[in-house]
Amino acid sequence: MGDWVTRQRTRKGKLTPEKIQRLDDLSFVWSPRALQWEQGFTELKVYKEEHGDCVVKGGFDTSDGFRLGGWVAQQKTARVKGQLTTDRLKRLDELGFVWKVKN
Repeated sequence: MGDWVTRQRTRKGKLTPEKIQRLDDLSFVWSPRALQWEQGFTELKVYKEEHGDCVVKGGFDTSDGFRLGGWVAQQKTARVKGQLTTDRLKRLDELGFVWKVKN
């Protein structure tokens, strides 16, 4: 099944609109990385609601086991490397993401 899913993702541009729609109707995940990023962003919003800021310690895991501290570190690294999209950078900034923690 995993191979089939991978083939659908890599062939999206070659699939008929009807096949794409059928997969969309099933909530098919076209980009697992994008889904993971959205999960991290959602978890960060919850963290901010509970703690009042976006300063997440490196080893912090949410109650359901999401490694939010690691996700936050990945965003900082991606920004330094120029790998963070403008949209994601904007969303993080609007949330109040702290890029450098002052000592």
